[in-house]
Amino acid sequence: MAWAHYLRSHAERIYHSGQTATHEATKMILRKVQKGELGCEDISVRQIYRKNWSGLADCEQVQEALDLLADTDWMRREVQNTGGRDAVVYTFNPRGLNVEAKP
Repeated sequence: MAWAHYLRSHAERIYHSGQTATHEATKMILRKVQKGELGCEDISVRQIYRKNWSGLADCEQVQEALDLLADTDWMRREVQNTGGRDAVVYTFNPRGLNVEAKP
């Protein structure tokens, strides 16, 4: 039982660190948008991680952060049919970010 308790404490610590990284990446994306570094138009995971910003250079981490933003209505997730592999783009909610909407 002691061994199971020991392993559980380590698993919880690892799980928590992953959540923290996702939340930090989410905050970074929001800051980039509010500063105008990403714009308000449709963006993709690739567009963000290719900029190689500190904390946003990992594709999975950016994906998790954008999904969290979509799940909390900061943005909308949309699948676009490109004729090949479908593309997923995200559009920010201008009311949530206090930025001007496109006409």
